[in-house]
Amino acid sequence: MIKGETDAAPDGEEHEALPPKLSTVLGRLRDEATGSGWTVEQLQNALGGRGAAMLLLLLTLPFCFVPVPGLSAPIGMLVLLLGVRIACSQPPLLPEFVRRRTLSAGVLQTVLRCGGRFTRLMEKLVRPRMHFLHEWPGALNLIGVGIALGGLMLALPLPIPFSNMVPAWGVVLLTAGFMERDGLAVLLGHAVTLLAWALLVCIWIFGFAGIRKLTAFAVD
Repeated sequence: MIKGETDAAPDGEEHEALPPKLSTVLGRLRDEATGSGWTVEQLQNALGGRGAAMLLLLLTLPFCFVPVPGLSAPIGMLVLLLGVRIACSQPPLLPEFVRRRTLSAGVLQTVLRCGGRFTRLMEKLVRPRMHFLHEWPGALNLIGVGIALGGLMLALPLPIPFSNMVPAWGVVLLTAGFMERDGLAVLLGHAVTLLAWALLVCIWIFGFAGIRKLTAFAVD
């Protein structure tokens, strides 16, 4: 997971220091980026160990509230790619052509401002807890699998209104839990992702059955 430096505890034992709040980091970056544009890679590097996770949030969050026509498939593929890399214990790197894309000063300030607002809200709800869910072998890989499944569903061309909202929330919960070491958020993220795929299977089964009945009725 995301690791910080270790500090000496009063009893002589070492414990893992928690990273600074993401909202604080984003506020500092807003001050540093005043009047200048950054590439996506520069932004990710500036965010440190949580850069890729924050980009996942920024990519997925709009789908949690409103449909975004035309963007679901490409963004879903990016989320799928990052999830697969996490599942395979590889650095969650975006494709080079995405990393080299330059964000203008105005766009960068908007991204950091909106990201700061969301993370301030997230920090009130998401916090380090249920650490054992992050410590067992394969926990991070399983989070990557969940993110990849959510990205795959986002990428599917489903002609169903608001069909992207459920998998998007699954990705957001998994990513937030990954960043803040919140085992409860991770569990909810996995549950929401499974729910999204269960709904898709049900829609497919009932839709196929409906088509068969209509076909039989037309033949009769």
